[in-house]
Amino acid sequence: MCLVVLRGIPAPNVGLIEANKDSPLYRDGWLRMVATRVLSDLHERFGSCLGLCREDSQLEEIALFLSENTAKPFQEDEPDSEKWIGQFTGPNLRWESIGLIFSFVYFLPEDHNMFDYMYDAGGKQWSQISRVCLGLCIDLSRRFASANSLLAQLYMRRSTKESIYTGDASYSSWGTGAESVALATFLGLHAESNSPSYEPSLASEHRRLLFAQMFVGEKHAVLFTGRPPRLSHRYAFTPLPLDLRDEDLLQGGDAIKEAVKSLDKNGWNTSGKVYAATFTRARYILSLLRDELIEIGIGKATQKVANALLRDVKERQIEAVKEFPSGLDYNPSDLAHPEANINVLFARILLQLEQLQNLFLIERLLLKHGEMNKSSLLPISYRLVELTLLFWTHKDRFASFRNDFEWLVMAFATPSGGILCMELLNPSFKGSHPKNPSITRSNIIQQLSLLIGFLEWIDPSRPNGSMCVTTSAVMRRVLDHVLNAGSDGMSWQPDTIDDMQLDFNFELFDTFDWMKPDVLTN
Repeated sequence: MCLVVLRGIPAPNVGLIEANKDSPLYRDGWLRMVATRVLSDLHERFGSCLGLCREDSQLEEIALFLSENTAKPFQEDEPDSEKWIGQFTGPNLRWESIGLIFSFVYFLPEDHNMFDYMYDAGGKQWSQISRVCLGLCIDLSRRFASANSLLAQLYMRRSTKESIYTGDASYSSWGTGAESVALATFLGLHAESNSPSYEPSLASEHRRLLFAQMFVGEKHAVLFTGRPPRLSHRYAFTPLPLDLRDEDLLQGGDAIKEAVKSLDKNGWNTSGKVYAATFTRARYILSLLRDELIEIGIGKATQKVANALLRDVKERQIEAVKEFPSGLDYNPSDLAHPEANINVLFARILLQLEQLQNLFLIERLLLKHGEMNKSSLLPISYRLVELTLLFWTHKDRFASFRNDFEWLVMAFATPSGGILCMELLNPSFKGSHPKNPSITRSNIIQQLSLLIGFLEWIDPSRPNGSMCVTTSAVMRRVLDHVLNAGSDGMSWQPDTIDDMQLDFNFELFDTFDWMKPDVLTN
């Protein structure tokens, strides 16, 4: 295992881990800078042994060095940032440190365009190597060390890589996610201290951020598959991470104290900037509310209780969003600026989608529990499709997020696209929609046409590709019926879709249940 990992480490001067500055995405936070440092330390100490020709005897010496370091106790509560990082860098390199290198999706060769590299042989090869080696680093860390938050970070990152490599609905993705949650709760990351005398440090904020990121990811997995959640808001006592810059966390000491003084009473930064913590805080707040909706959706709440809870969650989300910093607001004009920070723009759109996703789920559940007012569901669905399509219509600008496209379209646009299909088959208004004049029958058809194009653009061999193919076929058939029926007398024929596999694994979100044979014949 050690030899496989050490043979997978890139040779000195072959490539680098690209530093994405001013990015609010957790994958680009301070850990990326630390991973770069780990790789530099490794090459500085063992570079002569990590060339293109590697001797087993030399690699075994490196493995012994890493294993002995990994066996040393890891001090979780070290308040000094540099001392905390020093436990797994420089002379204290551990297997967890090596795992950080492999936790990044792309390892960029020098003087190479990232967008080209993502899909050439080198990029695909690194994707496979990093996936295997990250798993081995986790296994080696478990053999030599006690559980720690750095290992939990690797677990979460492996879960993310599995969802990219095998698909969000795969058993592998669900299983690795379960392991990360198990380790997090074992370490007590769900119950971090909320003492009034709390003094933030890189170590303590790392644990808060890590749990928040896990919670957010787990809720998306639940909605994608309809399986019961493994983390619950009822047992999540860890406070929100403070809205601090990565640079201040890394510097520690007085830098953190001064940054904390500049926060508002709710813990948001007052500079108007969007940091990794800013984005994570907002997503975590929305995910805590989403977890309540999931409880209602797959729980046993009575109709009367469910309706009251749903309206309460809706009101609380509206109030919570009002407190979000203005830097998180999405403005359509942002796309008109070619120099706009694409990472921040992606974060703003994704946060808008997650707000709408909660509202979409609320309206769907209200209908499920007997609420007859459907006027709000269509505008929300239309906006979800419209926003998601931005990633495809501006795919060149969002190229660095290509691996997220399948998830984005299936999680946000597909369920809402089902509502648009229903509207075409059973119109609920004439002319334009009373709540949104831009919603007309013509515009709905145009949005669905673009959505079909997005779904069919995705390679069927991709992890979620088959789901995209099936979904686009359903939507195309709806459009064929709507556009052709009036001219040549064609009518909808339920028996023509009996042989289609229409189980999209969206137990909470499935707006295509009306397409299934047992529903059509009812």
